[in-house]
This record gives sequence, structure tokens and C-alpha cells, in this order.
Amino acid sequence: MASDSILFSKATDCTDDYEPNDDFSVAFGPLISGKSYAGKICSPADNDYFQINVVNPGTITLNLHVPPEKDYDLEIYNSSHQPVDFSENLAGESESIEYQALEPGTYYIRAYGYDGEFDETQPYTLTGAWPSALQAFYAFDEGVERLPVIHQKVANMAQFMGLSGQRVKSVAD
Repeated sequence: MASDSILFSKATDCTDDYEPNDDFSVAFGPLISGKSYAGKICSPADNDYFQINVVNPGTITLNLHVPPEKDYDLEIYNSSHQPVDFSENLAGESESIEYQALEPGTYYIRAYGYDGEFDETQPYTLTGAWPSALQAFYAFDEGVERLPVIHQKVANMAQFMGLSGQRVKSVAD
């Protein structure tokens, strides 16, 4: 008598706050220059795409801190989805890109596991800096006087960017 058996496997609960972001059309963003983003590579086919807006020509600096012993890679693409730079270090090593953007516009970042590497539990951390609207702002130093008009413009921009409640000021102060 032959026995029929069915094998069930539990679907992974692996996710992060930026999914779905598996291709250019659903890239998460735009990211904020100077902010950290923790994500996961959940399967061998998982690709995490992010979007940044570069307002002036200048340096785009990206860092991908990977989980221990994992081999993740990092790429940056222009607005036409063409690769312009990449980082492919060994397992357990952080990835870094310093790219000179000659044109303002939208750029895309791709984080992925080399040769199908992934980790459902340990996140990577993506950080970066690039010419952005936030470049006009920096942390408020106590005791520095502010011009009322500029201060109001900065406060309005900070509220628009979700930074309300934080003390910021303009470079023009």
C-alpha cells in the first residue's frame, strides 16, 4: 500500500519596514541623507532597492554594515537604472561606495546577498550622505542667535520633512 504524504513548510516571517522594495519601481524612499536604515535580506532572491534625491552635483557616500559572516554587496544606479558604482567585499566586511554625482537627480541603491546569501534574523544597516535639501540644516548650537525669518523657514521645512520637535537651524544663521 503506497502512502501519500504532503510536506508543509512554514513561510518565513522575515520582513523589514521598507518592504516591498524588491525592484526599481517600488524602491523605498527618498532616503534622508545622514539617517540609518536597518533592513534584512530575507531570501536568496531578495534585493532591497532604495531611492535618494541628489539636489546638486557632489559626493554620494554609502555604507552597508552587514551581519557577521554574511556576504552582502552594494550598488548605486543613476536615474536611468544604469549601474554607476558598486562595492563587493568579502563576507563579514562592510560595503562602501564614494561616487561623484555629476548630475542632480534620482539615484537608486541596491543591497543584496552575494551568491544568494541572506539572513532572516540579523539586519544590515545602510547609511549615507549626499547633496540633499537637508544640507541646508545642521544641529542647533546653544547660544547662537537666529534671524527670525530664516528661523521660520527652517522650522517650516523641518516640519515638512518630519523633523518637527528637533532643534535645527539654517546654514545662513
